[in-house]
Amino acid sequence: MRVCQGVYVRPIETRFGLRPPAVEKVIEALAELWGETIVPCGGAAANFLGLTTQTPVQSVYLTSGPSRRLKLGALTVHLRHAPRWQLVAPHRPAGDAIRALAWLGEIEENLGAIASKLSPADLEEFVELRVLMPARIAELMSAWIGQNPRLSPDQTCITREHGLKMKDTSAEKEILDEIHKLGKGQQAEVLEFVRSLANSEMEGVPGKTLLRFAGTIDRKDLDRMTKAIQIDCESDPQGDQP
Repeated sequence: MRVCQGVYVRPIETRFGLRPPAVEKVIEALAELWGETIVPCGGAAANFLGLTTQTPVQSVYLTSGPSRRLKLGALTVHLRHAPRWQLVAPHRPAGDAIRALAWLGEIEENLGAIASKLSPADLEEFVELRVLMPARIAELMSAWIGQNPRLSPDQTCITREHGLKMKDTSAEKEILDEIHKLGKGQQAEVLEFVRSLANSEMEGVPGKTLLRFAGTIDRKDLDRMTKAIQIDCESDPQGDQP
């Protein structure tokens, strides 16, 4: 069964005839094949969290790769390229919360509704993810955190002004210890640098720099890489928009 150009799946045989595999399994397999992050869209995330009873009319997923259109029998699945911050924490409630916020609207009222649907651990991860968000969302979240009674004061690790918080793991603790030694201006520069890393696009390298790997890559891995490259080259450069 053809899913998209160059990609086929084996249909499932039932007593009623052949049917395509479950969308979730196909998406999971394609994400591994293409080496991409693929997650449900914001509307689906909001529905999953119980923030809306509306179900998306179309089956839409966000991807770190190019936009594509998949065909699974009578169902059309749209893969739409999304910025990196909308793909964080894939398949976890905290990531769903970020995508739901982008879909519902970046306002304080929606932050409160989303937080009410998260467990304490998921809420903590959601709060941490704001360092990867665009400045407008990070500032909104930091202001909301300052007024949120569910977060105790000792959970704020740097200053409320810059709103930076990380888990107390060994590497992150060392980073925070160094940041505490900086002035407010320098802390702001660090925060902007972190955000620029999170929002920057991946850059390629000239092919000649890869020659040193010649003969060192397993044949099976080479075949998978070749197939993935062919699929990307065959995909519609205009994004296969419906």
